[in-house]
Amino acid sequence: MQSNLRDLQAHLDRGGLLGGLAFLNARVAHRFTAVYWMHDMAMNVQALYDKQQESTANPFAVVPLRNSFCEMAMAQGHFVATDSPQDARLDGNPYQSVLGSYVGLPLVTTPGELYGTLCHYDLVARPIEDEEFAFLQSAARLLPRYLKTA
Repeated sequence: MQSNLRDLQAHLDRGGLLGGLAFLNARVAHRFTAVYWMHDMAMNVQALYDKQQESTANPFAVVPLRNSFCEMAMAQGHFVATDSPQDARLDGNPYQSVLGSYVGLPLVTTPGELYGTLCHYDLVARPIEDEEFAFLQSAARLLPRYLKTA
């Protein structure tokens, strides 16, 4: 896993946050990999990589915190929904039938402040391998130094 983290860091150093997200996205089947930051009671996309490279508007660019899967990731330390429409934990959430899958981890800045989340998501159901989830946890510890915190 150490060599993978060095590869991630090299992508971040060369391509910034978007370069790092592209590297992370290439490792999974999920269409999107993103960093969201919490601001004004909403989760706001800071950077997003779309495997399909579509230039359409992102309907998830700003999501009210109370409806956000990210809120659960931040509150619980992680949140994984491999088949969101069938996941009872999401009953009543307006995005339950829109997102097929979500894997999210909180991002904490150096002073220990909760910043937002690192996540993979897709419009269809997608699993994530345990080894890949463990790598994503390591990536979430590395990413804060590349975030815009001002």
